[in-house]
Amino acid sequence: RGRFLRPVCHFELVETPDYLAKRSPHMKNERGQPGPIEASSVRVAELQSKGTRVRNTKRFHVVNPTSSSYEFTWEPLGDPNPAWRCATPKGHILSGKRGEMIFEYTPDAVGVAEAFYRFKIASQGVDEIFLFVGNVLEPDVLLDRNRIDFNALMLQGHSTERVQIVNNEHLPFSFSFDKMSLPSSDGEKRPLLDISPLSGLLPPNGRAAVDITFCPSDERPYNFNLVCNIRK
Repeated sequence: RGRFLRPVCHFELVETPDYLAKRSPHMKNERGQPGPIEASSVRVAELQSKGTRVRNTKRFHVVNPTSSSYEFTWEPLGDPNPAWRCATPKGHILSGKRGEMIFEYTPDAVGVAEAFYRFKIASQGVDEIFLFVGNVLEPDVLLDRNRIDFNALMLQGHSTERVQIVNNEHLPFSFSFDKMSLPSSDGEKRPLLDISPLSGLLPPNGRAAVDITFCPSDERPYNFNLVCNIRK
């Protein structure tokens, strides 16, 4: 004869428990205090963001294998992190069905962003602590060359070079050149440096052509450092 216990719920979530071993001991724990995590059991889920100010979504399901329906809640613990938001703070899971959980991670700065949450099913006595970890990665977007040499030009002459902005990500990104990084035309009818287009869209695993035209107004060396911003 044998006995088995059926779980009250099952989390269809890819966890990363090895994060706890490398976690900095100076970060805040589930009580909002700097130091190690005090809870004996913590589930860890990580999410990466391609750049800042990008909304990233973590979706997973909780399965109810029991013969009765129940309600669940998510409660933030410790010091809430503004980069993380639970879009499903409470809900109802029918017997034998799955409930979708949604967490959003929108970082404003580079670095690790942690958020502790407590998952509870009060009617079943379920109480689990989760640690959601966010990290920012630079998107794999680059120029096909990082330097342009227009060589010697006659005054009021012009030369145009084409560069390619290459997007190696599976997501689209937008680009825009910072107008403050462009040289002043000093009242000239034609700008010293003209960029076309100044902004645009980079398709997934695609590229965009940008024409840069130089028109010198004085007989002297020129050097410009342009800033191109990439956003999702």
